[in-house]
Amino acid sequence: MDFFYVENRSFRAVKGFVLVFCLMLFVVVVSSCSDSDEPATTRTEYWGVFKTGDGTIVNTGGETSAFSVCNEGYHSTASNIELNLWTLVFLDNSVKIYNTANDNLLARGTVVENMLLIDSIDGEWSFSADYRKAGCCFDGTDGTSNHWHGIRMPDYPDPSTIGRKPCDSNYTDWFDDWTSDLHAQSTVADTTAGPVEYAIIGDSGPVLAFMHGGPGDFYSAIAYFSDLMGKGFRCLTWSRPGFLRTPLSTGTTPESQADAFAALLDTLSIESVAMIGASAGGPPAYQFAIRHPDRTWALVQADGISRAYSPDVNPQPGVETWVYLINQDSGMWLYNAMFEYADRGTARQFIGMMSLLDDEQNDALAQSVVAEPSKRSMLGKIFLSMGPNSLLKAGTFNDINHYTDMSPMPLEEITAPTLIVHGTADGDVPPEDASYAASKIAGSELYWVQDGIHVVTLSENFDAVMRKMLDFLNQHKPE
Repeated sequence: MDFFYVENRSFRAVKGFVLVFCLMLFVVVVSSCSDSDEPATTRTEYWGVFKTGDGTIVNTGGETSAFSVCNEGYHSTASNIELNLWTLVFLDNSVKIYNTANDNLLARGTVVENMLLIDSIDGEWSFSADYRKAGCCFDGTDGTSNHWHGIRMPDYPDPSTIGRKPCDSNYTDWFDDWTSDLHAQSTVADTTAGPVEYAIIGDSGPVLAFMHGGPGDFYSAIAYFSDLMGKGFRCLTWSRPGFLRTPLSTGTTPESQADAFAALLDTLSIESVAMIGASAGGPPAYQFAIRHPDRTWALVQADGISRAYSPDVNPQPGVETWVYLINQDSGMWLYNAMFEYADRGTARQFIGMMSLLDDEQNDALAQSVVAEPSKRSMLGKIFLSMGPNSLLKAGTFNDINHYTDMSPMPLEEITAPTLIVHGTADGDVPPEDASYAASKIAGSELYWVQDGIHVVTLSENFDAVMRKMLDFLNQHKPE
């Protein structure tokens, strides 16, 4: 027998045996791993997280919440609050935390039983938090005065899935209750311009009409200008197109919205009104006075836009998060929950976005607002009037789209008696809008609210502002 043949054959046999053995060993190892290890699971959650650095957490004794079970028994006395929108991406027990508004990675952490342990990417902060209410809430601290209060949000890539998870019920219950309440207070009229939602407060007297800002609806006038009601006027307030039950098709431009409101007056057999515009309601209010002078017995503007609006120029702190928030279905539900949880801190956060005042002045104004029951109630109604977001987004972003490149309005054509009220510290609509309008409208009166912020009705001299408006309206009301 050939030696080399035998040796080669033996070698092939041994090689074959080794290959088969390795293959069997690989199968056993893979089989063993698949039998003993569960596959990694991922999930994504969206959270609103309120960070406070002062004050205390007061146990309210299980007091029920109008917005979130996370607030039951919890109230913060903090003078400042930081609103964060977080996306939590879990892989088994590890988690990555992203800023929902810009997708920046903020922190990493782990879940240990019912605790969330978080360390920021920049090493500047960390905290441990306890999950509560079946994972719908968390509360944590870093061992100092800093406290994090988390509320699970029901916003998902597919909005139709909202309501399918247990934590969603806080939002869906509020949504159903609040929309039912709004519908009970308003009526939808069929006009020549299209459907229009409106409400009338008062039985007799000359008519005051309101062009609300954004986000907002017919309820905004009740929130902002309740002190003008019950003073001998009938108050007609509507939801501008794209807000609540007035479809955007009823009027997309300031001009068409002014005409749509005139069509509502026709339907209601109202001859003329004093038009009151506020903020983003400024352009359609001006256009109404321009296009329907015989139906305008007076014009009042409060913080009204009169020129092209540039929201991205020198935005105030928190505005980026705010703009993202109002684009989320549950955005203002979360903001209302934050106000319920920390009223003074939330008032300070909101005022800071609307103000050109310094920090000390903003602190003092926030404290005065929550200390005075009527102003605190007004602020709560203002926040309510800005939701539900899903029913207001179309109108809000329609305004932004039209106002950013808005052509100059022919304000010089306005002949109605005109009062322009504007805060000197308005951090949203520049005071120059008021000066510009006053320079164009012959005989107009410009009333500056010293240190007044956007939403002049929250300013320190609120009573004087309301008296000025009422005196002007009474002076020019028809006999």
